[in-house]
Amino acid sequence: MRRLILLAALAAMALPASAAKRLTVSQLEQTLATDIAAHRADSEVAVKVGESELAERLTDATLDRFAAKLALGPRTALALQLLSDRSAFLDPPPSEWPGTEPPDAATQEHMMDLARAYAVQTWSRLPHFFVTRTPNRFDDTAEVVRKGEWPVRIGLHPVGSTSRQITFSGGK
Repeated sequence: MRRLILLAALAAMALPASAAKRLTVSQLEQTLATDIAAHRADSEVAVKVGESELAERLTDATLDRFAAKLALGPRTALALQLLSDRSAFLDPPPSEWPGTEPPDAATQEHMMDLARAYAVQTWSRLPHFFVTRTPNRFDDTAEVVRKGEWPVRIGLHPVGSTSRQITFSGGK
């Protein structure tokens, strides 16, 4: 009985070790470059990206740089986009911070006054238009990667989308 309890305690301590790896954006880029240079399968790289967690925001500019520099497969590109979405509330890497200091309180107040004046003047002059809103839905349930294989968890994957037309006319 004691051995069973000890074994269960050791298994419980090992679970946090299998948690997601926390990476910076530069570490992610190095990992991707290594995996692609080693000709790993797109699904393997996507699973590895899906298991990662970022310590910094993965910006659109960085995603574009990855796409231009690395030969990403479709699943890896989707996994990177989802990783980017999950990191949206983190600070960007220091290399992407603006080089100027934030404005002081008086300058901020002046900027807000200018923004309010612009909104009041522009709102009534907006044209009538139609737009299509298309939200995409994602899920993290197990998915069959290749036909005939067992479902595996590869992180978030698209499950559908809907489209709705929205109109703007007369300020409404």
